[in-house]
Amino acid sequence: MYIFSFRNSDPQTWMQHSNTNIKRSQAERAKSATLRKELEAMWSACVNDMWTQFNRVNTSISDRRHEYEEARSRAQQNLSRVMTEIVDMEKNIDLLNKAMRDLQAPLQVAQTRLRTRLGRPKVELCHDPAHQRLLYETVEIQQTIQELNSKLLQAENVLQELLETRARLQQDLEVKSNSIFVDRERCLGIRKSFPMSFVRLITY
Repeated sequence: MYIFSFRNSDPQTWMQHSNTNIKRSQAERAKSATLRKELEAMWSACVNDMWTQFNRVNTSISDRRHEYEEARSRAQQNLSRVMTEIVDMEKNIDLLNKAMRDLQAPLQVAQTRLRTRLGRPKVELCHDPAHQRLLYETVEIQQTIQELNSKLLQAENVLQELLETRARLQQDLEVKSNSIFVDRERCLGIRKSFPMSFVRLITY
């Protein structure tokens, strides 16, 4: 004899149960579809934002690199001018040294003549025009040598400053060249392609 149990179902309850499961499944699928659309929209917005930032960073790096290249070009031009000034100043120093050496012989001659005339006895030691001229010539040569020596010291100071400027410019060029290399090769080099790709989420 068959005994009916509440665990069993009749066609009506079975249909109701099946319809309920179907409706629940449809509702869950609808929620899932909505969530997938929201996720796709969020992912698309994220990728777009990243792409925008990626381009902005690349543009900023490129602009900065151009600034460095322009600054390096100016520094190279300044260095070239400084090198020319160093060569000119070294020539001036050589000319000043030569001029002072060339004046030593005339000075010695004038001093010798003056000492010789000062050796004359008594009244013969006359401060005549020739004697005055020898005194003037000796003092004039000595003053010229002093002026040349002063100019030499100034030229040597300027040369030292130029050498220090050259060293600073060379160091600055080295730093700028390294910065350009880093931006061009190491930064932009690894940023040639966008590191993310838009992958559409799987829809059913």
